[in-house]
Amino acid sequence: MLHGTGDTAYWMAFAGLCCVHLGFYKEFKKLNIETNKSFTNFLLINFDKVKKNSSIIFRLLAGAGILVRKMDNYGIKNSLRVTIGKNEENKKLILKLKKVINV
Repeated sequence: MLHGTGDTAYWMAFAGLCCVHLGFYKEFKKLNIETNKSFTNFLLINFDKVKKNSSIIFRLLAGAGILVRKMDNYGIKNSLRVTIGKNEENKKLILKLKKVINV
């Protein structure tokens, strides 16, 4: 089913997702982590600018109970896919990334 302009629930969910993305974009920019602009429930984050290895970050996040997807298998080097979660989960991710990157 296509979502039309009259589908209020869809547009409210979309607006909420955009707000979450804006929060992530701001935090990633502070951490000097590159990310894509996304209209989905996930973001790709790249660690080249901060000179960190995504495989190491993947293991550290997994050890903290934060599951993300490695992107090397898809030809996207040194990057992880992060799914937008609940507010407290998103905060946990940002806090752990700050520790891993030493910010």
